[in-house]
Amino acid sequence: MKKIKDKIIDERKYRVGSLRGKADQLKKICEGLIDKIDRDGISASYSINIGVDKLATSINDTCRCLYFLKTWEDTLDKQEREEDQNRQDLRGQDSSGPEDSCQGDQS
Repeated sequence: MKKIKDKIIDERKYRVGSLRGKADQLKKICEGLIDKIDRDGISASYSINIGVDKLATSINDTCRCLYFLKTWEDTLDKQEREEDQNRQDLRGQDSSGPEDSCQGDQS
């Protein structure tokens, strides 16, 4: 299970870096648009920037992917904790019984 968790963590790190880059790109585009609005107002010609919608969709998709990766990692962590607890419970049961199962027969 550790191998799977390591792969999930590696993928999350990669996706977070990618998300940061995309967010920076979107920020620059938006700052440029704000500058243009402040500078030119209604006299400017505003064209449709097709790249913005694709970038925003990509950001949304990356966020969704990160959500699922985190959910899977949390699920694996929970399963690991439950398995550890079950092992501890079984060890506790083994030590609480009599050492020799025939002990009660001695009279």
